[in-house]
Amino acid sequence: MNNYIEPFIGVDAFKLLSTEESIKKLLNSQNLSYTISIQTNQECTMKVPWTIIRCKSGINFYFAKNKLFEIVVKSDNFCLENGIAVGMTIEKAKQIDSSIIYDDWNEDWSSDLGYWLCDRIEDGTIASITIFIKEVLDDEKFDKYDW
Repeated sequence: MNNYIEPFIGVDAFKLLSTEESIKKLLNSQNLSYTISIQTNQECTMKVPWTIIRCKSGINFYFAKNKLFEIVVKSDNFCLENGIAVGMTIEKAKQIDSSIIYDDWNEDWSSDLGYWLCDRIEDGTIASITIFIKEVLDDEKFDKYDW
């Protein structure tokens, strides 16, 4: 597995818009253990449940209507192509990507380059990097699940 997180694309062979079955097949082929849970999503216009695959290696996969729409990386073994990685300080990340701004509503940091950063309040380091399909940026398009 390569260690690059590619916004709007995926992480290594784990590609956004893949099916749940194809992601499980990849995880099994790499002997990566995981758990699966279902989350009801009451916030969206259409009440579509989300399936979440939590991999013990520190990657979570989010599916709706059997399509992977979001990947959350919590492992410091991965980084964005610009070098931003879990464990790095937000201040250092902002030096690398000047488009990173704090989003008060979601309580995370977002970049125009297609990713979100969640930080640890106690030390200002990045706890996770989230990538997603482009429709996530438009609530109206995303909430229709027509992607």
